[in-house]
Amino acid sequence: VIAGLKPENFKVFGGCTYDNKNYFSFRRDPCLRGQEGKTVKAMAAFIVLC
Repeated sequence: VIAGLKPENFKVFGGCTYDNKNYFSFRRDPCLRGQEGKTVKAMAAFIVLC
């Protein structure tokens, strides 16, 4: 599913942007501090729905 996503996807969580290239390094993003758990769940749900 991730391979089919466009770079502009994930442009919602915590005001941050992600794509399938940096998806696995998003936990290092400083704009996600304090809401990492919520973001992970939201992204997981987003991927499942796609």
